[in-house]
Amino acid sequence: MFKRIVLVSVATIFFFVSPFSAAQKPPAKQLHVTSVKLTLDSAFQNYKGACPVIILFNGDITANAKGTVRYTYQKSTGGPSPQYAITFGGPGTREVRPLRWRIVQSTSGWAALKPLPPHGYISSTRTFFHITCTGHLTK
Repeated sequence: MFKRIVLVSVATIFFFVSPFSAAQKPPAKQLHVTSVKLTLDSAFQNYKGACPVIILFNGDITANAKGTVRYTYQKSTGGPSPQYAITFGGPGTREVRPLRWRIVQSTSGWAALKPLPPHGYISSTRTFFHITCTGHLTK
């Protein structure tokens, strides 16, 4: 008889003390960026042709939970880049706004996709290009 009372009392105490009682939800999963990828069409990785030319980088970000991730692009020129935001309805991968880069003369460079803290502490690898202008487009 004594053992039964102790077991019921322990179960009752756990029910009232538990942080996940019926009235509460477990805490939401904290949003983290788990993967970042940036690609460039192979035609522009080593382009030789008329300039100016616009090269287009496409990227995606993978996150582990629901929420909004802010991101930017880093370019080899070192200039500032606008910040953007992408919202995740849950875990998964989303395409980001493409980076359009207008090249007017022969050059080599790179770009990287960078999620911003507090959700992103990783960047894509640098995606390199080499442009050789052989003439200029006229309009």
